[in-house]
Amino acid sequence: ILTDADWEEFKNMFEQVHRNFFTILKANFPDLSQAEIRLCSLIKLNLTTKEAANMLAISPESVNKARYRLRKKLNLSPEGSLEDLIINLS
Repeated sequence: ILTDADWEEFKNMFEQVHRNFFTILKANFPDLSQAEIRLCSLIKLNLTTKEAANMLAISPESVNKARYRLRKKLNLSPEGSLEDLIINLS
């Protein structure tokens, strides 16, 4: 999902499986950036860090940093699971 066209295609297919995910995500967390929304969608698919890095064409370390920043932005406690929050979002 490197280009805007790739992202739109991915987003359309993703919405067919996970209806209203992006709408619910934006409603609950309106200040998320486009990159953070992309990361949330990959977390929802339960991809590994390495798989997400390959899809985003960044290093696994960059994915880990993005996940850390996302956790902070969502005010998750250290015990809170980012995966559980995103996967159970409905």
